[in-house]
Amino acid sequence: MRLIKVGMPSSNPNSNDAPHEVFYGPESQLKNLRVLLCRMANDLRASQELGLRLARRNISAMYRQSFLGVLWAFLPPLFTAAMFIALNNGGSITAKTTVPYTTWVMVGVFMWQVVSDSITSQLRSFSQSKQMLAKINFPRESIVLAGIYETVFAFLIRMLLLIPLLLWYGAIPGINLLWLPLGLMAILLIGTVAGVILGPISLFLQDIEKGVPLLLPLVMIGSGVVIPLPETGILGDFNRWNPIRISVDFCRDSILNIQPPPVLACLFVVGSFGFFSFMGWILFRIALPHAVSRIPS
Repeated sequence: MRLIKVGMPSSNPNSNDAPHEVFYGPESQLKNLRVLLCRMANDLRASQELGLRLARRNISAMYRQSFLGVLWAFLPPLFTAAMFIALNNGGSITAKTTVPYTTWVMVGVFMWQVVSDSITSQLRSFSQSKQMLAKINFPRESIVLAGIYETVFAFLIRMLLLIPLLLWYGAIPGINLLWLPLGLMAILLIGTVAGVILGPISLFLQDIEKGVPLLLPLVMIGSGVVIPLPETGILGDFNRWNPIRISVDFCRDSILNIQPPPVLACLFVVGSFGFFSFMGWILFRIALPHAVSRIPS
């Protein structure tokens, strides 16, 4: 059964391009890998501006009818950090860290929020573009770019709060701060890959969008973001290879100058998830038409 997508005319007023139709048939796109890669590159270039417009729309929709507005970008990591600081001060948890636990957990939660935002922004971007996907032919990569732009926007906003907080508590970054972009790249890749895999599924299975926010706090705790985990045992063995733990700790070491950050481990995460992101991109191109065909009309 063929799925037909009605195209949009070119935005160039001098163009003679007419609306066109794109047919998705049962033939695999992998039959001609060179053509697929060329189309992917062309669509990525064409999706830059639309991705930015979609990000603006999504950000505006998040804060338009909110009394606190952009403050909601700060509140989730602040409340999470405050909760664990209170638990540690009250003796409910015992966290042994080489720097004050307050700064340790604040940086960890703020970096973790990038992972969380990367996943949830992709799901939100797919959800808010559902009707567009069902009716209009446009570069699908713009949806993914919109989610990335949202995540970067929220991160930059939070940095306006995190930096003064660190200075207030006397945590002055050192030379290791130069490694921070590498850790942020690793974190962004991890969340984006997860979001791109889950996004098309969430178009016809709403349990994904509802269930992910329930699982994220468990992943955060299990990855040692807010509580230092033992280095031995099953959990210790798991987190030794956990890319989230490696990336968050890398950013924490870079900002707080705790120790020289493990550059090779972070490079391995960036390289691995860079490869996964490329493979996920191909899977995204192949799976999305089938996911769109299941969207209720």
